[in-house]
Amino acid sequence: MKRLALATSCFVLASPVLAQNDDGAPKPRKNRLLEEVVVTAQKREEASTDIPIAIQAFGSGSLDAQNISSTEDLGPLVPSLRFTESAGFTLIYLRGVGTSQFVPSADPSIATYTDGIYMPTGQAGTKALGNVERVEVLKGPQGTLFGRNTIGGAINVITKKPGPEVEALVRLEKSDLDQKGVSAAISGPITDWLFAGIALGVDKEESYVKLTQHETPEGETKLGRIQFVLDMTENISADFTAYHQKQENVSLSIGQNSKPKPLGTSLGIEPQGDDYSVDNDLKPESRSDQTLIYGTLTWALPWFDFKVLASDQEVNITKYTYDFDGSEQPYVAFDTDGDFSDLPGEYTTLESLEVQFLSNEDSWNSANFEWVAGLYAFHSIGAFDPARFQAAPGVVTALEGAAGGFPEGLGSVVDQLAISGTSLSDDGLILLLSGVLETDSYSAYAQGTYTITHWLDITLGGRYQTEERYLTKSETNALAPDGSRNNVFKFPLQGQKEENFSPKAQLSFRPFDDHLYYVSYGEGYKSGTYNIVAIYTAPDYVVPEKVTSYEIGAKTEFLDGNLKINGAIYYNLIEDLQDGFVSLASGGAVSFNTAPEAETKGAEFDFQFVPFPMANPGLVVTGNFGYVEAIYTDFPNGEGFDEESGQYSDSIDLTGYSLRNTPKRTGGLGFVQAIDFRDGTLELGADAYHSSRFYYNANNTVSEDPYTTVNARISYEHLPWNMRLTVYGRNLTDTRYHVQQFETDFGLLTTLAPPKSIGAKLSWEY
Repeated sequence: MKRLALATSCFVLASPVLAQNDDGAPKPRKNRLLEEVVVTAQKREEASTDIPIAIQAFGSGSLDAQNISSTEDLGPLVPSLRFTESAGFTLIYLRGVGTSQFVPSADPSIATYTDGIYMPTGQAGTKALGNVERVEVLKGPQGTLFGRNTIGGAINVITKKPGPEVEALVRLEKSDLDQKGVSAAISGPITDWLFAGIALGVDKEESYVKLTQHETPEGETKLGRIQFVLDMTENISADFTAYHQKQENVSLSIGQNSKPKPLGTSLGIEPQGDDYSVDNDLKPESRSDQTLIYGTLTWALPWFDFKVLASDQEVNITKYTYDFDGSEQPYVAFDTDGDFSDLPGEYTTLESLEVQFLSNEDSWNSANFEWVAGLYAFHSIGAFDPARFQAAPGVVTALEGAAGGFPEGLGSVVDQLAISGTSLSDDGLILLLSGVLETDSYSAYAQGTYTITHWLDITLGGRYQTEERYLTKSETNALAPDGSRNNVFKFPLQGQKEENFSPKAQLSFRPFDDHLYYVSYGEGYKSGTYNIVAIYTAPDYVVPEKVTSYEIGAKTEFLDGNLKINGAIYYNLIEDLQDGFVSLASGGAVSFNTAPEAETKGAEFDFQFVPFPMANPGLVVTGNFGYVEAIYTDFPNGEGFDEESGQYSDSIDLTGYSLRNTPKRTGGLGFVQAIDFRDGTLELGADAYHSSRFYYNANNTVSEDPYTTVNARISYEHLPWNMRLTVYGRNLTDTRYHVQQFETDFGLLTTLAPPKSIGAKLSWEY
């Protein structure tokens, strides 16, 4: 559902303004992969080929030509970039750096931005807003300019603002997986200084995973966006955006127990087939409600440009239900059903304010010196309040027998409670787990680039951050049959304040035209936190994670610009890597752990090639390859399940083991062929992606086999009507691979990625 929903929210399209021949007829467009992309990775507009950082940027036409409808689809185009799902959260890994935790108090390591606004939540599905102008993927720590939690990189989505020309778009889409969507957008001038745009969309789907005990679940996404741009004076402008999305996403909340552990076997759980037919007793549900309001004010002064960015965000997970045992038996369930609480069971709110000062053409020594400085403030609340954990009585007995007696904390819960009337059976246990974490973060940053000669630049920068995180609620309650709550544990409300300085130093060289080389040193910082999903153990503070990065890179052009190759070699040293684990014996549904040291090192490149610029200028070939070695270099007290006994342990020496979700080798190869045909352009495209084996858990017992996927599309744009019809196929080889493999005490819960699908979309532009 997420892919189709974001296809609507992205409204990916090329510019509606068409060039004309001398006779007034529309001129066919060239290959859309060749469009020039201007980026703001350094807080100012620059060509992506001119900035000495590892970045891949995709303009709107390029995204549409490659059938990219969400940020998740970028994985095959960017070396060593991987998206995975876990319990309704999107987890992103880049160059081996990522996060395995999926609770509101765990920050992602790859930050997502929209129009410069930091969006730290991983629960909902908003990865792009409105009519997209471009998407930038920045690789490596971006601690100086982007700040908190960009230790592995950043994904920056830039929307297309309304302007003085009237523009409109209508899009229809349908696939054979019973997915269908409709979206519409219009923008234009209200006065000569006020421009506005509005976009609406509805997507529906039937889950590609079928349930044997329930009707096939259906998902739906409704969204709306309104945007204003004000050109108040020649030097002052502002924009304002309000976005709302309601989403029901079902497929990724389904996990089937394909490999029961001894505990699951003792309960009579039999392995399921790891396919698209799931025999779970619990009906999966996942509903989210997201609102985002943000604005920007820009003032061009004689000495510098002044910019203010402000945002207010709210994400409510109004219902999330997960069958924790993944079987047909009514044993264990986890949900965040807001129906039994005054607030949604899971939510995140946040406000941010940033002030930027940027050099311009009138700044001192502007020909040789460019700089940016800023102040940033951030406040957020992340909560499970409450999450509900339900266990049937047979599970309580089996846990005691399998573990040789309960863990001390869990045993005290069971001894105190003889609660009956769970939705799973007549007798059992219902626990309400409440945790609320607040964050106050403030930082100041500056970065400058000085041109020493026409071929040598030096860049220095740094960011100072102070941040306080504190629990305002942390407790476990038991829910009685009459609806009353009995407090079992009330944990101390702890807090911690940290300070950090993240520097950056870089040299860039231009020995001759169309060649840029750089060497860089940088640091990234990920905030410390608390686990807010504790059952019987008080949350401990998880110390901040730090990354030190060394990189050598190149951006080159050959054959009169028809061959472009970007490459990099890098080494990342990770200190106090924040790791997560799920086990009832670990103190909560989710536990946090810290690996003292880890490292990732590798090499990557991507290219774009026009092989026949004279004979066939419409053919463009693209490719990428990434190689990364990512290991724990010091992790003596790792968590995991023993492969034979299935029992939890928190003292496994994982030193030398591979990091999660990091294939050693990834690569993609594709082409787009544009052909002038009658009154329009015929476009053919295909791509293949390969991933080597990788592991889902820290002790490397759960892995994804190597796999290859193939996609293709054909489209025709009828220029006189500004209409394009595209027919596409995804995963045409019907490759079986997973979007998640999730270990619990009861077994391995798996969810397959979508099977082969064929779809079509029709779009009209004005």
